[in-house]
Amino acid sequence: MALHKGDIGAIIRLTSDADLSSQTSLTVYYRKTSGAIGSFAGTLSGTGNVQYTTTAVGDLDEVGNWTFQAYAAITGFTGRSTSVVIPVAEAVGA
Repeated sequence: MALHKGDIGAIIRLTSDADLSSQTSLTVYYRKTSGAIGSFAGTLSGTGNVQYTTTAVGDLDEVGNWTFQAYAAITGFTGRSTSVVIPVAEAVGA
């Protein structure tokens, strides 16, 4: 997956071992290169075990390695996926 600083509409997909179809809450947490931590709202993919988020203006504002981790709340269970490190590169040109 290639992400670039300033990308809008990039899709970050995270897979879970659990069936998320009965989820009550999905969140994608991130840690930027600077160490700042935040989150995006997650959306369930049609497969039932993949959640994703779509980047908006200002989301990818630092170059370097970002760590992403999915979080799901399901009735009677809450849990996180394995974290994934994805580099965010400097965009070339406009």
